[in-house]
Amino acid sequence: MAPSKVVVFSWQLIMQRLPTRANLSRKGVPGLIANPYCVWCPEERETE
Repeated sequence: MAPSKVVVFSWQLIMQRLPTRANLSRKGVPGLIANPYCVWCPEERETE
């Protein structure tokens, strides 16, 4: 069986629950990390 961290990460990936900037912004998390735009290309929203 896979380690619990791998299982949790896999579940989050499948359910689109990873803490990406877009998801954090949607949830209303304050701060710079909640900026939904990609660090590398500021014109595009970060995706999973």
